[in-house]
Amino acid sequence: MSAVAMFGATSASAATFQVLTGSTWGDGTTHFVGTTTASYFGNNLPCSSADFTVVVSGGVASITAVSFGGSAACAAIVPRGLPWKVSVTATSGSGATLTIGDTASTTTTAGGVNVFIPAPLNANCPSAAGRAPLPNVALTNGSSTTAASIQFSGTLGGCAVASTAPTHLRTTGYPAARVIP
Repeated sequence: MSAVAMFGATSASAATFQVLTGSTWGDGTTHFVGTTTASYFGNNLPCSSADFTVVVSGGVASITAVSFGGSAACAAIVPRGLPWKVSVTATSGSGATLTIGDTASTTTTAGGVNVFIPAPLNANCPSAAGRAPLPNVALTNGSSTTAASIQFSGTLGGCAVASTAPTHLRTTGYPAARVIP
């Protein structure tokens, strides 16, 4: 599927998110764009375009808007519960492993990821009112000359969602982003 998104709360490791604004790293807004797919009980809906708006404030990132395109069904996907939190679960020299959505409470109406995918799937992911996190999202840091990228694959109830190769989601054309431990 194509929904999910990416950044939100700071982690116990106190890692911070940053966006490149001009020649300075700090707070700002960027977009991760690319391709995604969703499936519901084996029925696939590939989306040739996805756009996740990421806002970083005080080193904390959140996904504030998500849109999909490539078909009428993709354009009609409804992301719910925005903004989606993103927490850092691990860092490395080249990026971080993230969780999108609130891991503290997956049953509340806020914080976690929830998406409605229209016909032909007609699926509420993870359920009509439920919220769930999407763990193990890989972020590759960008620089002043390279795009940042995220790659994800996971489940939201009966739905499977993933960014798709070769592009996954990248900041190409937008300010780069990174996580600093």
